[in-house]
Amino acid sequence: MEQILLDDTKQHSAKALLIAQSLPDYFTPDAVKKIAKAIKNELLFVALNNNQLVGFATLLISDDQAEITWIGVNPTHQNHGIGTSILKEIEKYLTQAGAHSLIVKTLADTAESREYERTRNFYIKNGFKLKEIIDPYPGWDPGNPCAVYEKKLDARD
Repeated sequence: MEQILLDDTKQHSAKALLIAQSLPDYFTPDAVKKIAKAIKNELLFVALNNNQLVGFATLLISDDQAEITWIGVNPTHQNHGIGTSILKEIEKYLTQAGAHSLIVKTLADTAESREYERTRNFYIKNGFKLKEIIDPYPGWDPGNPCAVYEKKLDARD
């Protein structure tokens, strides 16, 4: 059973970065550099299993909306509900903070990628709805259309 927590002290930063590096089908070396910056500057949620870091997510909050900027689960722990548990904890945190929506950006289905098909399905399964596709997306390489998914959060406890 994993434990999901907000890592205020960033004590798991280095291990979160190692997880990102272990996912080369999702994160290029340039993306890993951006993840390192996000881990340092944004909220960091971590998933621990027997005190071992098995997943992470970074979160950026602005006004009443938040964005999951990066999320990753150790490949040996994928498909065990860890990503979903991280999402649920983030949603709980955001609802208590008064946020009304959560967005995430990922590769759109107009670009073929089996890995990102799994990613999109993960978000859809967890209640996110496609809001828009932006191509080209500022800051993304050409040929990488951005799908913006949004989940409305219920402000009630």
